[in-house]
Amino acid sequence: MKKVLNQFEQYKRIFFIACVLIPIATISTSFASDQKTPEIAVESVAPQRISRSDREVKNLMHGFYAHLMELKPYFVAKSAFEKTENHKEILSHLSSLNTEISDAMKNSLFASPGQQIAIESFQTHVSEMKNVFDSGNKSYAHWMLVSSTSLCMSCHTQLPQSQDAKFGAVSDYQGLSLEKIFEEAEFNFVLRRFDLALKGYLMLIDGYANKNLDPVLLDRSVNKVVSIYARVKRDPVGGALQFERLYKNNNLPQVIRDNAKAWMMLFNLWQKQGLDDVAKMSGEQVINFAYQHLKDDRAGNTTDARDPSVVTDLRVSGVLYEYLSQHPKGPETPEILYLLARTEKALGSSFFFSLSDLYLKECIVTYPHSKIAKQCYKDYEESVVVSYSGSGGTHVPSDVQNNLLRLKSLVNAH
Repeated sequence: MKKVLNQFEQYKRIFFIACVLIPIATISTSFASDQKTPEIAVESVAPQRISRSDREVKNLMHGFYAHLMELKPYFVAKSAFEKTENHKEILSHLSSLNTEISDAMKNSLFASPGQQIAIESFQTHVSEMKNVFDSGNKSYAHWMLVSSTSLCMSCHTQLPQSQDAKFGAVSDYQGLSLEKIFEEAEFNFVLRRFDLALKGYLMLIDGYANKNLDPVLLDRSVNKVVSIYARVKRDPVGGALQFERLYKNNNLPQVIRDNAKAWMMLFNLWQKQGLDDVAKMSGEQVINFAYQHLKDDRAGNTTDARDPSVVTDLRVSGVLYEYLSQHPKGPETPEILYLLARTEKALGSSFFFSLSDLYLKECIVTYPHSKIAKQCYKDYEESVVVSYSGSGGTHVPSDVQNNLLRLKSLVNAH
């Protein structure tokens, strides 16, 4: 089990780079960054503003989408993924993905050092997944495939978007079972079709009492709704109205209604404070914004909600991600990584694939001389030790201990 966990950590690391650095070069070219002008997807930008690299990156992402659509049936049907008769088709898509990424690297599509590291790491993951699948370990290969969707969600919600992605066929929820509606909504979420995903999640929530929806799916649907309003749309007005409606729905479980009330209050507070214009904020202002909101929210929230601070964590992390995409390297970067680790840890795996530990590690390794590096190490060490703790005590493997010592020496050397 520990060996599997260590492999899992390696893949988390790979996708951390892909999720933090690749969005800087790619997602920002297709996401809306100005809420006042919703029609600013790549398709609508003036031709002279789209570089050759941007167009090629967009084409590469669309190629990924085509393979994803072909692999879609296998995400939820593990038995089909493992069937011998499907081996050739699946391997073909994984091989093509690997080739396309390799070609992008050879053609220097990602020119900056950070982007090049990101695409190399992503290529390593796809190559390993292909090899694992071809070697016969299809169960593990399927886990790698499925886990990537949660990581995609982490990436695709980092920057604001006011309009659904426009490429590809659009699915419909009519005639689907509850589980299939949820699966389609999740898939639309991955593809950045957030309005369509929202429609599916709300269908499940509104029909909860009459359709015997699994409470787990209800909880996950509600979490995705708040994520869309708080981090993707950055829409406190719509969020307040939506969660006021859920709070007043007496058919929903009390724990959901308590959360809805807390989130409604935070959306209303956000509305009074005004929208966060990241483009006009300095790095120091972004950091002060994060500390102030996290402090005020933690100290002042007295509701009975199970997750009272979610809206604030999503709002703050959204501002941090947007600033980092605009300023990938600067004096504020290590502290922004630290703050992202805090908000991601607070959100936990209930919302996205948590990359908290990897932000801390990036802070330590890349910025060991920074003032925040020792705090990053302290939090990272605590998280690692806790992950190896249980009813039988704490048993940290020797290789993990050695890695902690190596990281500690980095920050102590400065």
